Amino acid sequence: MIHSALGAARKVCALACLIVAIGPAPAGAHEWYEVRTLELHTHDLVWHAASGRLLASAAADAGARANAIVPIDPEGGTLGSPTPLGGEPFELALSDDGSRLYAGLDSIGAVQPVTLPGLVPGAPWSLPSDTAGGTLHAGALVVQPGSPEVLAVALHSIPVRDYPTGVGVVILDSGVLRPAYTTAPADEIVFAEPGVLYGEFGVPVHELFWRMQVDEQGVSVVDEHERAIAGHLRGEIHIVAGRLYSSFGRVLEPSRPSYYGTYAMVEQTTDVAVDLAAGLVYFLEENGVGIYDLSHFVRLAEIPVPELATDRSSLVLWRTGRLAFRAGNRVYLVDATLPDADGDGHGDPRDNCRLASNANQADADADRVGFACDPDDRLSGVPLAVCEDSIEYNAARLMACLFAAGFEDADGDDEYDPRDHCPGTPPRAPVDDSGCSVEQFCTAQGAACEVADWRNDEPKAKPRDCERVGNKRTGFVCRAAAARGA
Repeated sequence: MIHSALGAARKVCALACLIVAIGPAPAGAHEWYEVRTLELHTHDLVWHAASGRLLASAAADAGARANAIVPIDPEGGTLGSPTPLGGEPFELALSDDGSRLYAGLDSIGAVQPVTLPGLVPGAPWSLPSDTAGGTLHAGALVVQPGSPEVLAVALHSIPVRDYPTGVGVVILDSGVLRPAYTTAPADEIVFAEPGVLYGEFGVPVHELFWRMQVDEQGVSVVDEHERAIAGHLRGEIHIVAGRLYSSFGRVLEPSRPSYYGTYAMVEQTTDVAVDLAAGLVYFLEENGVGIYDLSHFVRLAEIPVPELATDRSSLVLWRTGRLAFRAGNRVYLVDATLPDADGDGHGDPRDNCRLASNANQADADADRVGFACDPDDRLSGVPLAVCEDSIEYNAARLMACLFAAGFEDADGDDEYDPRDHCPGTPPRAPVDDSGCSVEQFCTAQGAACEVADWRNDEPKAKPRDCERVGNKRTGFVCRAAAARGA
């Protein structure tokens, strides 16, 4: 019987994998997106919203644009005049006010500031040397929010893009090295707020995640976790609206860390971009761009890019539905706006009425078939439409579950979902080992109300966790005892 059950499970998984891999692809898939290319060997891309330009770090073999910052007009698909730097630029970082750009110069072990929008280079900021006097490089860099002259740098010992060689993290303040630093070997770093920095280091079976404090003295590690992101080798991390998104599909509440969910990857991915306005997440994959629903972790569509080079990176969202990334000797500009057959502002892959305008996505009977196209919006019984939609939705959720490690914590109460019997608890609320607050626990009790022990810590039931209130006429209910602050 056990073997039979496993066989059935494998068949379900195989069907789910197939559905996720091939669907839901919109009709006319080769017509709804556009991919343009520019010939330019770059190492990194950032989006400078104030000037409406992408800024690229051009490689040493980029011809007349070599060793320079090159502006790109993504609307027109044109390259601007290069601004030469003091060496070959690799990693880029942009201040949140758009006034500063920083470029890591691996050849001389420095970071060069560039004033924007005029692209005026300043004097390079020297990075510290290793213990033997060797050159260290800016493997990753990020500007402190609200402080355009303060830069965090993850130092790498050799300038190889995809090999984890981190040796520590330092803070540069207007080019001056703050005295306190950490030897945490971060591959990637990201600010959550001015005083909180996160770092990630990954090799197979050994992935580390740090929370670091940044102050006037420099940077120090607050805590460390293993396999929080569960990636392999080097992966990109970004914080958007307080959530940390990784290129491996995990979405974290980083301060614990705990998981909001996992996007089920169907290909190896190297970067991620989040579009809050559209409710979409994009992943840069082996063969193009995968598009996912932000909230439900469901794969919606894919944009194939043929003959994509293996050294692909720097996925940038420069406008809703518009992306850019680099791979090999090319920059790719992608219009990823989802098709919208009824023109109601909701892309077809997640529109609950794909052929009838339903702008507010009203669905009175909650059957996932919208009011505008539901034959009876009072009943949740539209078999074919409900079935088709549910197959796609649940197959993708199954894949997300299979790829997860059981560490999701949707309500943030520090009890992982598989063992949380009370979902919806407020974050950080005191709970028992079933994830239930005292109020939730008492509400669920019956006749044994007053002897029920919320946290199993009062065998004599003193003090009481719960109390029974009411009378025979109105009925009895159980609630948290007054001593507990109910």
